Amino acid sequence: MSDQPRERRILLVDCDAFYVQVARLEDPEGAGKAPLLIVGGSPSGRDVVTSASYEARAFGVRSAMPTAHALRLCPDATVVGVPRGSVTRRSREVRAVLEELAPVVQAASVDEFYLDLTGTERLFAPESLADTAWRIRRTVLERTAISVSLGGGTRRVIAKLAATRAKPAGVHVVPAGDEQAFLNTLDLSELPGVGPALVEALGKRGLVRVADAVDVQEEWLQRWFGERRGAWLYRRVRGVDRSPVDPAERRKSISSERTFFEDLKRDEDLERRLIELASSVGATLRSKAMRARTVTVKL
Repeated sequence: MSDQPRERRILLVDCDAFYVQVARLEDPEGAGKAPLLIVGGSPSGRDVVTSASYEARAFGVRSAMPTAHALRLCPDATVVGVPRGSVTRRSREVRAVLEELAPVVQAASVDEFYLDLTGTERLFAPESLADTAWRIRRTVLERTAISVSLGGGTRRVIAKLAATRAKPAGVHVVPAGDEQAFLNTLDLSELPGVGPALVEALGKRGLVRVADAVDVQEEWLQRWFGERRGAWLYRRVRGVDRSPVDPAERRKSISSERTFFEDLKRDEDLERRLIELASSVGATLRSKAMRARTVTVKL
């Protein structure tokens, strides 16, 4: 028996425009008949877009965009509220199906699930990983009416990036050994964890594509961006990722937010609202026996 570690086979299942799909399934005569659909609030409110149909995205509508601005870009769109209870229920239905199809399933979010199929080669033979992904996609669609896209590879980060390439309603698997060639086709801004500030700083160094950065020595990245960040970036552009698929992984963040329909002009009003939100987050932490290391306030 070989002492070499077994090559990992990982898939990321990403539900296509999940909130839009759920809204359409829950209201087939309303949202279900609206090709231009925005999920998140009301046309007159200050809500932000939670999700938008692919047809609406073609007009420039994006998640986290103020709903009013989204309607200026796409005035013929139908706006519906977020069907939160239905989203949770449908997410559980998708996960239940995936747990029948894969030995290890981890929910990364309400609409993303990592599957670890390592060691299933003989079980699923003669299927390739891509064939298995297509079978999983068909089964999820048949059982839950939810369309998903799947990305696959030997590492979680590769699977996630591949799933983005597969969307919507597709499959993209990066074969073992082709990881760097795949990464080199991407912009640095597409890598998870590389935000706008770092993209701007990299751009000033002439680094725009992954292929630009992969040739830079680690010590130079550390000089430019600090020891820890430079080392992380050196690994990221090479797709280094040893994180396991862990079905018991605990939530990494807990949040509470509120959209105000009128301006809060007095400090005491803002403070009262802040206390309410902080109390909500604190109660959730206590109920789950969790502790927080970092607190972030967004205005």
